[in-house]
Amino acid sequence: PPSPAMTPIATQDFGEWGGRSIMLHGAGARPFRAIALEPVGADARCRSMTATFDDGSTNNLVVNEGAPMREGEIYRVNITGQDHSLDGIGLTCQAENNQTVTIRVFGVG
Repeated sequence: PPSPAMTPIATQDFGEWGGRSIMLHGAGARPFRAIALEPVGADARCRSMTATFDDGSTNNLVVNEGAPMREGEIYRVNITGQDHSLDGIGLTCQAENNQTVTIRVFGVG
């Protein structure tokens, strides 16, 4: 289960290498230190993740060193080094069994 320091941001479904952008404009923008991902329904691999900040800067991140993420486990990706609030996340993920997978996304304060 997620820890109390984790704020649910979004839940996204992914098919075959589906790319999704999750925007956090307005009240959702927060100075998170990390993003946590939890695959639900299947193991998953996310080949890219981009954090976009409220000043327009971006940070390309690696999820789990490119290795598959096990269903039900939470994987943290640090986004430190930015002095700005997180404004959006771009994710490209795929279920390991070529079906669909749901990725739960959390902000870590």
